[in-house]
Amino acid sequence: MASYEYHCKDCKATFTISEPISKHTGRKRPKCPQCSGHRTEQLFSSFFAKTSSKT
Repeated sequence: MASYEYHCKDCKATFTISEPISKHTGRKRPKCPQCSGHRTEQLFSSFFAKTSSKT
C-alpha cells in the first residue's frame, strides 16, 4: 500500500491518502476531506523502502 500526498487549491489543506498502486493509477483527483473541493493536486513526496536484512 502506498501513501499519496495532496494539496487543496481551495482551502490550502494538505492531506494523505493510502491506497494500492493499482487503484491509484488512472483515478480522478480525490476530494479534499476539509472543504470537499475537487481542486486538488498531488504533491511529490519522499518515500523509503523497508527491506529485511540477512546477516
